[in-house]
Amino acid sequence: MKKLLYTMIAVSLVTFAITSCDNGNADFDVVDVAPVISIADPGNVIQGAAVNIEVSFTDGSENLSQSTLASASYDLVTGGNSVASGTFTVSGRTAMGTVSIAGGLAAGDYTLSVTATDSNGNTDTESFDFSVTSDFSVGIIGSATPTGWDSDTDLSFVTGTQYEITIALTAGEAKFRSNDDWGQNWGDAAFPTGTGTQDGPNIPIATAGTYLVTFDTATGAYTFTAQ
Repeated sequence: MKKLLYTMIAVSLVTFAITSCDNGNADFDVVDVAPVISIADPGNVIQGAAVNIEVSFTDGSENLSQSTLASASYDLVTGGNSVASGTFTVSGRTAMGTVSIAGGLAAGDYTLSVTATDSNGNTDTESFDFSVTSDFSVGIIGSATPTGWDSDTDLSFVTGTQYEITIALTAGEAKFRSNDDWGQNWGDAAFPTGTGTQDGPNIPIATAGTYLVTFDTATGAYTFTAQ
């Protein structure tokens, strides 16, 4: 009799447990978390080279998410100034995006910040710091420049293969060269615009003044624009 009673009690407990759990996860609160952002390390980034940084997005844990990805954006900053910004196309629970800077970046320290928002308004922001290095410089040298033929005055990187400087010049001559060395130098007999070639003639600076000087290392094209 006692054995039968114990059996009936056991069956009742099992039935109660099954009945209590037959609604799956309905008895548990699913926390709707903000999207998760992962920014890939771009590796060794060289000045002027194209930059591509992969970014992945996930909204919540698999099979437990209560929302989907709604929007995402990025901002790339150096020295407190934004140099690139944009948006990603995201939807569903997971998505991928790429931050692409085709013209490259100047040497320096950068912070990429990415923000994502889901369909319930949950937002998260992740940041990634990286550096751009350069072992390449472009300078202008010659009797027309502030330091004559003794040393270069370096141009500033603009984008891709383009460099520029605003500089006070005297009447005289000038050439462009890389890395403070004559191994790679550009010159032409034309002024104020021309196309420099390797070991070309000195550029004649006809009139003293302050000039915006531009130079393209890929084509050798240069301009001297009076300011």
